[in-house]
Amino acid sequence: DVAELVCDATDVVLGVGLASAVSDADAPVVTDAVGTDDCDGVCDSLMELVGDALDVREATEVTVADCDAYRVSDADAVLYAYLSRAGDYVLVVEDANARNGRGTLSGPDYGYRMDVRQRVGTNDRDSSMEDPIRFDGSGSTGIQMTTTSWRSVGVLIDEPGETDYIAVLFDEDNLHSDIDVDPEGVPYTWADGLFRVDGVADLSGSDATPLVTLLSPDDLEVATSMDVGPSNVLKYPALSAGQWIIAASDADGGGGPNHWYYLLLNADNAGNNIPWEEEDNGMASLATPIPTTDTTNTSGKPFSQGAIQGFVNEAGDNDWFSISAPEDASGDNSEGEATQWVVVCANSHLWGASSSPRITVYDDAGSVLGEAETEPDAEPNVRIENIEISPGETVNIQVNPGADSTGAPDEWYRMKVFIASFAVSSYDDGGYSCP
Repeated sequence: DVAELVCDATDVVLGVGLASAVSDADAPVVTDAVGTDDCDGVCDSLMELVGDALDVREATEVTVADCDAYRVSDADAVLYAYLSRAGDYVLVVEDANARNGRGTLSGPDYGYRMDVRQRVGTNDRDSSMEDPIRFDGSGSTGIQMTTTSWRSVGVLIDEPGETDYIAVLFDEDNLHSDIDVDPEGVPYTWADGLFRVDGVADLSGSDATPLVTLLSPDDLEVATSMDVGPSNVLKYPALSAGQWIIAASDADGGGGPNHWYYLLLNADNAGNNIPWEEEDNGMASLATPIPTTDTTNTSGKPFSQGAIQGFVNEAGDNDWFSISAPEDASGDNSEGEATQWVVVCANSHLWGASSSPRITVYDDAGSVLGEAETEPDAEPNVRIENIEISPGETVNIQVNPGADSTGAPDEWYRMKVFIASFAVSSYDDGGYSCP
C-alpha cells in the first residue's frame, strides 16, 4: 500500500520512526551577495518510517521539504512512502528545535493534527503513451494542476525496463480568477507557465533511481531528468494548456517490488516565470535587451539584475542579449578605478534540458570580456564571475548552442545576469542565485 502521513500544524515537526525533523533553516548571510534566494519560512524535514515488526532496523527512510511555500495537499508537512510488506509501524512525533540548538517547545499550545491515508500509485497499472494513467477519475484526462498547491503521485516500477506513463492536465478552468492575473488584472493562461517535478530526497529504502521525462501535448520530449528527488528537480518553463505526459522509469532499467519513488508536481503561471528571448536576435545588432531591476544588497550596496530564457530554435541558432546598469552604481576596484562587476550564470542540464551552450560576454566595442562552456554536471551549468567593466557600459552576451545542436524541443536554457557595484561572492559561497 502507498501511505501518506500528514502533520497539519505550524511549529510541529512530524517524524515517523526514531528521529524527526530539522526545521526553520535560516539562509546564509553573505556580505557581498546579490539576488540570493533567502527562503524565508522554508524548512527541511527529515522523517523516518520504521517498521516495528520482525526487525526494526529494516527501515524505509524518506526526506521531504516542509514549509508554507512548499506545501503538498495543503498540509504543513507530508511524508510519502511505499509499504512493500504488511506489519506494525510506530509513529513518533517530537519537536525538532533541540536539533537546532534551541529549547524544545511543548505544552497545551502546541497541538497538531495528523492524518494517515492510503493513496493510489502506479503499481499494478498498465499504461502507454496512447493510454496513460489518469488519477483524477475515469472521465478525466489527467492529474488536474493548479498554481496553488502541489500534487503527488506514487510510482512503483513493477518489472525491469517498465515505464509508467502518467497524464497531467493543464486546464484553463483550473486557474483562479483572483490569483492568476497580471498586475493589470488580466487573467493568465497556462502559456509560458512553469512546471516542476520534484521528489523524495531520501530514497535509501528504495532500489529505484528515478528517471523522469516530460512530453508535451504534441508528444515531444521537452525535458528529462535522472535521480529526481535525491539529486535533481525537473523544471520546464514553456507550458501550454493541454494534456502532458510524465514518463517515469528506473534509470538503470531495473524494476521489482522495491523499485518505488514519489513525484511531487507544482506549476506556476507566466507571472512567476522569467521573460523569453525575442526573435530574431541572431546578431549583436539585434540583441534582446534583458529587463533589469535595480536594487541593493543587505549591506546597502547597489546592483542590477535581470533574467532571460531561450530556445535553440534550429541547429546553430545563436541568441544575443544586451544589458547595462546605472553609471552611478559603481565601486572602486583594486587599482582605485570606478568599476562595475558582471556575473553571468545559466542552467540547462540542471533542469532537464539537453542544450550545452557556450556563453560569451563582449564589451560595447566587440572585444571578448569573458567566456565559459556548459558543464553538464555542475551547478550552475555555466558561470562567469566578476568581469570588470566601466560604469554604465552596455555589454552584449552571446549564447552559442554549439556544433551538436539540432533545434530539438528539449534544447533550452535559463540565464541570469548581475551588474554590481562590488565584487560578488562566488556561487559556491552563496553570492548569487541562478534560475
